[in-house]
Amino acid sequence: METNCSDMARLPLPDAQVVACPDKSSPIVLFLREVRSTVSESLRSSRLPTLVSFVVGIALILLYYAGGDTTRPGFEWLSDVKARGGVVFSLVSTCLFGGVLPTALLAATGQLKKPYVANATFNVLLWAVLGIAVEYLYAFQAWMFGDAADFVTILQKVLFDQFVWNPFMLAPVLFPLFMWRNSGFQFRLKVLDGFLLTYCSGMVTCWGTWIPGCSVVYAFPSVLQVPIFNIILFSYSILISLVSQKASPKTTSAEVANMGGNLPNPRFQAQVNSEASIDMKIEASAV
Repeated sequence: METNCSDMARLPLPDAQVVACPDKSSPIVLFLREVRSTVSESLRSSRLPTLVSFVVGIALILLYYAGGDTTRPGFEWLSDVKARGGVVFSLVSTCLFGGVLPTALLAATGQLKKPYVANATFNVLLWAVLGIAVEYLYAFQAWMFGDAADFVTILQKVLFDQFVWNPFMLAPVLFPLFMWRNSGFQFRLKVLDGFLLTYCSGMVTCWGTWIPGCSVVYAFPSVLQVPIFNIILFSYSILISLVSQKASPKTTSAEVANMGGNLPNPRFQAQVNSEASIDMKIEASAV
């Protein structure tokens, strides 16, 4: 016995042969639902790493501003190393803390994807380039907003970082690169299927994760911002990798590519967003 949607509620379940009712919501409503689903999944998996990383950042602030003679020599040494190293320090340290060490952890926990060499090389080279980008981003903001660590200056830098640099300059480059990597480095336009969902949900996830971390970084003098960013980034990367190991999605990038243009599976998209928010913090400032 076949029934339509309006008849189902009046028929006993054993006697009813249920017919699927199409969702008549507009494409925009469906898209927003998908964004909400992927954001919820991503934030759920990253809430512990985000919290711990923020606590690490607050601890660093307390050590710097309240540590007195006990911690001052260590921060002075770090400032001196950064000042002498300049952009080379940013390149090497960000490559190490954002690329080499997290990739080694992924390999050790069996989470590094095939092709192994290509993925490892991609991660290392990308973070080397991002290290240079972070160096000049921080230098530009110091020139534009000043080097003070007062509330107004920190707020200006966070707003510029998260709502100008991140969505309009960084994300449009990083998200396609991450999608290309997750597709197995295929040179096909289909690799970008679902880009709008990746971008929108990824940005919301990134804001929720990195605005606190970004605020911590800008609470330090300019010469210490890159080192502090790398410390927070590394702690976040380790924890998100361990969390992902316990709850990794089964949907592969190949399966997503075969969806024929449908929106990506939320669990797979959450993985993409988690990876993007790690890498995109470059804003932890918030990348």
